[in-house]
Amino acid sequence: MEQYRLAKSELKSFLELLKEDYQKIIGPGVDEEDRSIFKEITNINDLKLEKTLPLKPPKEFLFPQKDNLFNFSCKENTIEINVKDTTEKQVLFALRPCDLAAINYSDTFFKNNLLDNYYSQKRENTLIIGIACEYPSNKCFCTSMDISPASSNGADIFLTNGGSFFLTEFISEKGNLIKEKLKSILTESVQEDNSLKEKIDKNTRSLLLEEFNLKKVRENLEKAYTSEDTWKKYSDACIVCGACTFDCPTCTCFDVNDSFIEKDTGTRYRTWDSCSFYNFSLHASGHNPRGRKVDRLRQRIMHKFNYTVKQFNLWSCVGCGRCIAVCPVGINTRSIVKDFEEALNEDK
Repeated sequence: MEQYRLAKSELKSFLELLKEDYQKIIGPGVDEEDRSIFKEITNINDLKLEKTLPLKPPKEFLFPQKDNLFNFSCKENTIEINVKDTTEKQVLFALRPCDLAAINYSDTFFKNNLLDNYYSQKRENTLIIGIACEYPSNKCFCTSMDISPASSNGADIFLTNGGSFFLTEFISEKGNLIKEKLKSILTESVQEDNSLKEKIDKNTRSLLLEEFNLKKVRENLEKAYTSEDTWKKYSDACIVCGACTFDCPTCTCFDVNDSFIEKDTGTRYRTWDSCSFYNFSLHASGHNPRGRKVDRLRQRIMHKFNYTVKQFNLWSCVGCGRCIAVCPVGINTRSIVKDFEEALNEDK
Protein backbone atom coordinates (compact mmCIF):
# COMPACT_ATOMS: atom_id res chain seq x y z
CA MET A 1 0.00 0.00 0.00
CA GLU A 2 1.52 3.31 -1.09
CA GLN A 3 1.02 6.48 0.91
CA TYR A 4 1.70 10.14 0.21
CA ARG A 5 1.06 13.57 1.64
CA LEU A 6 -1.68 15.74 0.19
CA ALA A 7 -1.30 19.34 1.34
CA LYS A 8 -4.64 20.79 2.42
CA SER A 9 -3.95 23.74 0.12
CA GLU A 10 -4.14 21.21 -2.75
CA LEU A 11 -7.52 19.79 -1.75
CA LYS A 12 -9.33 21.91 -4.35
CA SER A 13 -7.01 20.61 -7.07
CA PHE A 14 -7.50 17.08 -5.75
CA LEU A 15 -11.27 17.34 -6.19
CA GLU A 16 -10.93 18.97 -9.63
CA LEU A 17 -8.71 16.13 -10.83
CA LEU A 18 -11.21 13.58 -9.54
CA LYS A 19 -13.98 15.32 -11.48
CA GLU A 20 -12.15 14.66 -14.73
CA ASP A 21 -13.11 10.99 -14.31
CA TYR A 22 -16.15 11.18 -12.02
CA GLN A 23 -19.22 13.30 -12.75
CA LYS A 24 -20.26 13.81 -9.13
CA ILE A 25 -18.45 14.19 -5.83
CA ILE A 26 -20.61 13.51 -2.79
CA GLY A 27 -19.20 14.56 0.56
CA PRO A 28 -20.06 15.96 3.99
CA GLY A 29 -21.52 19.46 3.89
CA VAL A 30 -24.32 21.40 5.54
CA ASP A 31 -27.88 22.23 4.53
CA GLU A 32 -29.65 25.58 4.82
CA GLU A 33 -30.15 24.98 8.55
CA ASP A 34 -26.45 24.18 9.11
CA ARG A 35 -27.17 20.48 9.64
CA SER A 36 -24.42 18.10 8.59
CA ILE A 37 -25.47 16.08 5.53
CA PHE A 38 -23.98 14.26 2.56
CA LYS A 39 -24.46 16.36 -0.57
CA GLU A 40 -22.97 16.99 -3.99
CA ILE A 41 -19.84 19.08 -3.60
CA THR A 42 -19.63 21.64 -6.41
CA ASN A 43 -17.34 24.06 -4.60
CA ILE A 44 -14.50 23.42 -2.16
CA ASN A 45 -16.30 25.69 0.33
CA ASP A 46 -19.23 23.24 0.36
CA LEU A 47 -17.02 20.62 2.00
CA LYS A 48 -17.23 20.47 5.81
CA LEU A 49 -14.86 17.91 7.28
CA GLU A 50 -14.76 19.19 10.84
CA LYS A 51 -18.33 18.25 11.76
CA THR A 52 -19.85 15.25 13.47
CA LEU A 53 -21.17 12.39 11.37
CA PRO A 54 -23.92 13.45 8.92
CA LEU A 55 -27.26 12.27 10.28
CA LYS A 56 -28.39 10.70 7.01
CA PRO A 57 -26.01 7.99 5.78
CA PRO A 58 -24.47 7.94 2.28
CA LYS A 59 -26.35 4.74 1.33
CA GLU A 60 -28.91 6.79 -0.64
CA PHE A 61 -26.26 7.39 -3.33
CA LEU A 62 -25.93 3.63 -3.90
CA PHE A 63 -29.41 2.52 -2.81
CA PRO A 64 -31.73 5.52 -3.36
CA GLN A 65 -34.74 6.06 -1.14
CA LYS A 66 -36.84 5.96 -4.31
CA ASP A 67 -35.25 4.28 -7.30
CA ASN A 68 -36.96 4.10 -10.69
CA LEU A 69 -35.96 0.68 -12.01
CA PHE A 70 -37.43 0.80 -15.50
CA ASN A 71 -40.19 2.20 -17.65
CA PHE A 72 -42.61 -0.14 -19.41
CA SER A 73 -45.19 0.11 -22.15
CA CYS A 74 -47.68 -2.45 -23.44
CA LYS A 75 -48.15 -2.56 -27.20
CA GLU A 76 -50.50 -5.14 -28.68
CA ASN A 77 -49.13 -8.48 -27.46
CA THR A 78 -45.70 -7.22 -26.34
CA ILE A 79 -44.27 -5.41 -23.36
CA GLU A 80 -41.40 -3.01 -23.96
CA ILE A 81 -38.96 -2.45 -21.08
CA ASN A 82 -36.59 0.53 -20.93
CA VAL A 83 -34.04 0.26 -18.13
CA LYS A 84 -32.67 3.55 -16.86
CA ASP A 85 -29.02 4.45 -17.30
CA THR A 86 -26.98 3.91 -14.12
CA THR A 87 -23.52 4.50 -15.57
CA GLU A 88 -22.88 7.92 -14.02
CA LYS A 89 -19.62 7.82 -12.10
CA GLN A 90 -19.41 9.30 -8.63
CA VAL A 91 -17.05 9.74 -5.69
CA LEU A 92 -18.21 9.20 -2.12
CA PHE A 93 -15.75 11.46 -0.33
CA ALA A 94 -14.66 11.52 3.32
CA LEU A 95 -16.63 8.51 4.55
CA ARG A 96 -15.76 7.54 8.11
CA PRO A 97 -14.92 3.96 9.07
CA CYS A 98 -18.47 3.23 10.27
CA ASP A 99 -19.89 4.16 6.87
CA LEU A 100 -17.13 2.22 5.11
CA ALA A 101 -18.13 -0.84 7.15
CA ALA A 102 -21.78 -0.24 6.27
CA ILE A 103 -20.99 -0.26 2.54
CA ASN A 104 -18.99 -3.46 3.01
CA TYR A 105 -22.14 -4.99 4.50
CA SER A 106 -24.37 -3.66 1.71
CA ASP A 107 -21.95 -5.03 -0.90
CA THR A 108 -22.31 -8.47 0.64
CA PHE A 109 -26.10 -8.24 0.98
CA PHE A 110 -26.80 -7.05 -2.56
CA LYS A 111 -24.37 -9.49 -4.16
CA ASN A 112 -25.25 -12.58 -2.11
CA ASN A 113 -27.34 -15.34 -3.70
CA LEU A 114 -28.91 -13.13 -6.39
CA LEU A 115 -26.96 -10.17 -7.74
CA ASP A 116 -28.82 -6.85 -7.51
CA ASN A 117 -27.86 -5.17 -10.79
CA TYR A 118 -29.17 -1.75 -9.82
CA TYR A 119 -26.98 -1.58 -6.73
CA SER A 120 -23.95 -3.30 -8.26
CA GLN A 121 -23.84 -0.97 -11.29
CA LYS A 122 -23.87 2.10 -9.05
CA ARG A 123 -21.26 0.50 -6.81
CA GLU A 124 -18.99 -0.35 -9.73
CA ASN A 125 -19.10 3.29 -10.86
CA THR A 126 -18.32 4.67 -7.40
CA LEU A 127 -14.91 5.59 -5.98
CA ILE A 128 -14.89 5.56 -2.18
CA ILE A 129 -12.54 7.86 -0.28
CA GLY A 130 -12.50 7.30 3.46
CA ILE A 131 -11.20 9.49 6.26
CA ALA A 132 -10.09 8.75 9.83
CA CYS A 133 -12.72 9.90 12.33
CA GLU A 134 -11.71 12.66 14.75
CA TYR A 135 -15.14 14.04 15.63
CA PRO A 136 -17.41 11.35 17.10
CA SER A 137 -20.77 12.26 18.58
CA ASN A 138 -21.96 11.22 22.02
CA LYS A 139 -24.11 8.57 20.28
CA CYS A 140 -21.21 6.74 18.57
CA PHE A 141 -20.07 3.25 19.59
CA CYS A 142 -18.05 2.02 16.59
CA THR A 143 -15.29 0.54 18.75
CA SER A 144 -17.85 -1.73 20.44
CA MET A 145 -18.51 -3.11 16.94
CA ASP A 146 -14.79 -3.86 16.46
CA ILE A 147 -14.32 -0.89 14.11
CA SER A 148 -11.32 1.34 14.58
CA PRO A 149 -11.94 5.10 14.12
CA ALA A 150 -8.93 5.02 11.78
CA SER A 151 -9.79 1.86 9.82
CA SER A 152 -9.35 2.11 6.06
CA ASN A 153 -11.16 -1.17 5.40
CA GLY A 154 -13.54 -0.70 2.47
CA ALA A 155 -11.96 2.46 1.04
CA ASP A 156 -10.32 2.84 -2.36
CA ILE A 157 -8.35 5.82 -1.05
CA PHE A 158 -7.99 6.76 2.62
CA LEU A 159 -7.16 10.12 4.21
CA THR A 160 -5.74 10.77 7.67
CA ASN A 161 -5.47 14.29 9.04
CA GLY A 162 -1.87 15.30 9.60
CA GLY A 163 -2.42 18.96 10.43
CA SER A 164 -1.36 20.83 7.29
CA PHE A 165 -1.83 17.77 5.10
CA PHE A 166 -3.74 14.54 4.67
CA LEU A 167 -1.83 11.29 4.69
CA THR A 168 -3.21 9.67 1.54
CA GLU A 169 -3.22 5.90 1.07
CA PHE A 170 -4.08 4.20 -2.22
CA ILE A 171 -5.61 0.88 -1.27
CA SER A 172 -7.65 -0.77 -4.00
CA GLU A 173 -7.12 -1.35 -7.69
CA LYS A 174 -9.66 1.40 -8.38
CA GLY A 175 -7.75 3.80 -6.15
CA ASN A 176 -4.43 2.96 -7.73
CA LEU A 177 -5.83 3.52 -11.24
CA ILE A 178 -6.36 7.20 -10.46
CA LYS A 179 -3.12 7.61 -8.50
CA GLU A 180 -1.03 8.66 -11.50
CA LYS A 181 -3.43 11.51 -12.26
CA LEU A 182 -3.10 12.76 -8.68
CA LYS A 183 0.66 12.35 -8.27
CA SER A 184 1.37 15.89 -9.47
CA ILE A 185 -0.12 17.29 -6.25
CA LEU A 186 1.22 14.63 -3.88
CA THR A 187 4.51 14.49 -2.01
CA GLU A 188 6.30 11.58 -0.39
CA SER A 189 5.29 10.66 3.15
CA VAL A 190 7.86 10.51 5.93
CA GLN A 191 8.51 7.99 8.69
CA GLU A 192 6.68 9.97 11.36
CA ASP A 193 3.45 9.79 9.33
CA ASN A 194 3.17 6.10 10.18
CA SER A 195 1.95 6.93 13.69
CA LEU A 196 -0.84 9.31 12.60
CA LYS A 197 -3.60 6.72 12.43
CA GLU A 198 -2.66 5.26 15.81
CA LYS A 199 -2.80 8.71 17.42
CA ILE A 200 -6.22 9.48 15.94
CA ASP A 201 -7.53 6.05 16.92
CA LYS A 202 -6.40 6.56 20.53
CA ASN A 203 -7.79 10.09 20.79
CA THR A 204 -11.16 9.27 19.23
CA ARG A 205 -11.59 6.23 21.48
CA SER A 206 -11.04 8.51 24.48
CA LEU A 207 -14.00 10.65 23.36
CA LEU A 208 -16.49 7.77 23.19
CA LEU A 209 -18.78 7.57 26.20
CA GLU A 210 -19.05 3.84 26.77
CA GLU A 211 -18.45 0.42 25.29
CA PHE A 212 -20.05 -2.98 25.58
CA ASN A 213 -18.56 -6.43 25.16
CA LEU A 214 -19.77 -7.48 21.74
CA LYS A 215 -18.46 -11.01 21.99
CA LYS A 216 -20.49 -11.71 25.14
CA VAL A 217 -23.59 -10.20 23.59
CA ARG A 218 -23.18 -12.25 20.42
CA GLU A 219 -22.60 -15.50 22.29
CA ASN A 220 -25.63 -15.12 24.54
CA LEU A 221 -28.21 -12.96 22.74
CA GLU A 222 -30.27 -15.93 21.58
CA LYS A 223 -30.88 -16.80 25.22
CA ALA A 224 -32.49 -13.41 25.64
CA TYR A 225 -35.00 -13.97 22.84
CA THR A 226 -37.80 -14.93 25.23
CA SER A 227 -37.00 -12.20 27.81
CA GLU A 228 -40.06 -10.31 26.73
CA ASP A 229 -40.19 -7.90 29.67
CA THR A 230 -36.80 -6.49 28.71
CA TRP A 231 -37.78 -6.13 25.05
CA LYS A 232 -41.09 -4.50 26.00
CA LYS A 233 -39.34 -1.88 28.11
CA TYR A 234 -38.22 -0.38 24.81
CA SER A 235 -40.94 -1.45 22.39
CA ASP A 236 -43.71 0.05 24.55
CA ALA A 237 -42.21 3.49 23.90
CA CYS A 238 -41.84 2.94 20.14
CA ILE A 239 -44.18 5.02 17.93
CA VAL A 240 -43.32 2.97 14.80
CA CYS A 241 -42.04 5.95 12.81
CA GLY A 242 -39.29 3.93 11.08
CA ALA A 243 -36.65 6.65 11.58
CA CYS A 244 -34.17 4.19 13.08
CA THR A 245 -34.28 2.00 9.97
CA PHE A 246 -34.37 4.79 7.39
CA ASP A 247 -31.32 6.46 8.96
CA CYS A 248 -29.46 3.17 9.42
CA PRO A 249 -26.60 2.81 6.91
CA THR A 250 -27.06 -0.97 6.67
CA CYS A 251 -30.86 -1.33 6.47
CA THR A 252 -31.63 -2.70 3.02
CA CYS A 253 -35.37 -3.51 3.09
CA PHE A 254 -37.40 -2.24 0.16
CA ASP A 255 -40.78 -2.54 -1.51
CA VAL A 256 -41.47 -2.56 -5.28
CA ASN A 257 -44.43 -0.82 -6.92
CA ASP A 258 -45.71 0.12 -10.36
CA SER A 259 -46.87 3.62 -11.19
CA PHE A 260 -49.00 4.02 -14.32
CA ILE A 261 -48.60 7.17 -16.35
CA GLU A 262 -51.28 6.14 -18.83
CA LYS A 263 -53.35 3.00 -19.23
CA ASP A 264 -50.56 1.06 -20.94
CA THR A 265 -47.36 2.84 -19.81
CA GLY A 266 -45.71 3.26 -16.46
CA THR A 267 -42.69 2.98 -14.19
CA ARG A 268 -41.58 0.26 -11.83
CA TYR A 269 -39.81 1.68 -8.79
CA ARG A 270 -38.60 0.57 -5.41
CA THR A 271 -38.64 2.48 -2.14
CA TRP A 272 -37.14 1.90 1.27
CA ASP A 273 -39.26 -0.14 3.62
CA SER A 274 -38.91 -0.91 7.32
CA CYS A 275 -39.24 -3.99 9.50
CA SER A 276 -40.68 -1.62 12.12
CA PHE A 277 -43.89 -1.28 10.12
CA TYR A 278 -46.86 -3.58 10.74
CA ASN A 279 -47.48 -4.16 7.03
CA PHE A 280 -43.90 -5.24 6.39
CA SER A 281 -44.56 -8.80 7.58
CA LEU A 282 -48.29 -8.93 6.92
CA HIS A 283 -49.30 -12.03 4.93
CA ALA A 284 -51.95 -12.03 2.20
CA SER A 285 -53.98 -14.30 4.48
CA GLY A 286 -54.18 -11.56 7.08
CA HIS A 287 -51.82 -13.34 9.47
CA ASN A 288 -48.87 -11.31 10.73
CA PRO A 289 -46.04 -13.25 12.46
CA ARG A 290 -44.68 -9.96 13.81
CA GLY A 291 -47.90 -8.18 14.55
CA ARG A 292 -46.75 -6.72 17.89
CA LYS A 293 -44.27 -3.89 18.33
CA VAL A 294 -42.20 -6.04 20.67
CA ASP A 295 -41.79 -8.66 17.95
CA ARG A 296 -40.64 -6.07 15.43
CA LEU A 297 -38.17 -4.33 17.73
CA ARG A 298 -36.73 -7.71 18.73
CA GLN A 299 -36.41 -8.63 15.05
CA ARG A 300 -34.39 -5.47 14.34
CA ILE A 301 -31.98 -5.98 17.22
CA MET A 302 -31.57 -9.70 16.58
CA HIS A 303 -30.92 -8.98 12.91
CA LYS A 304 -28.21 -6.45 13.70
CA PHE A 305 -26.42 -8.45 16.37
CA ASN A 306 -27.19 -12.08 15.61
CA TYR A 307 -28.82 -13.13 12.36
CA THR A 308 -26.46 -11.41 9.91
CA VAL A 309 -23.45 -12.72 11.81
CA LYS A 310 -24.75 -16.23 11.13
CA GLN A 311 -25.59 -15.46 7.52
CA PHE A 312 -22.64 -13.32 6.38
CA ASN A 313 -20.22 -13.35 9.31
CA LEU A 314 -20.76 -9.59 9.45
CA TRP A 315 -22.44 -7.32 11.98
CA SER A 316 -25.20 -5.26 10.42
CA CYS A 317 -24.70 -2.59 13.05
CA VAL A 318 -21.65 -0.35 12.66
CA GLY A 319 -22.03 1.73 15.82
CA CYS A 320 -22.70 5.03 14.04
CA GLY A 321 -25.39 5.94 16.58
CA ARG A 322 -27.76 7.43 14.00
CA CYS A 323 -30.70 5.35 15.23
CA ILE A 324 -30.17 6.79 18.71
CA ALA A 325 -29.89 10.35 17.39
CA VAL A 326 -33.11 10.28 15.34
CA CYS A 327 -35.43 8.33 17.67
CA PRO A 328 -38.11 10.82 18.81
CA VAL A 329 -38.83 8.85 21.99
CA GLY A 330 -35.25 8.19 23.03
CA ILE A 331 -34.93 4.46 22.36
CA ASN A 332 -31.22 3.72 22.60
CA THR A 333 -29.81 0.70 20.72
CA ARG A 334 -26.66 0.85 22.79
CA SER A 335 -28.70 0.67 26.01
CA ILE A 336 -30.74 -2.28 24.73
CA VAL A 337 -27.61 -4.29 24.01
CA LYS A 338 -26.00 -3.32 27.31
CA ASP A 339 -29.17 -4.32 29.16
CA PHE A 340 -28.96 -7.81 27.72
CA GLU A 341 -25.23 -8.01 28.27
CA GLU A 342 -25.64 -7.19 31.95
CA ALA A 343 -28.67 -9.46 32.41
CA LEU A 344 -26.88 -12.36 30.79
CA ASN A 345 -23.78 -11.80 32.88
CA GLU A 346 -25.92 -11.88 36.01
CA ASP A 347 -27.37 -15.24 34.95
CA LYS A 348 -23.93 -16.86 34.80
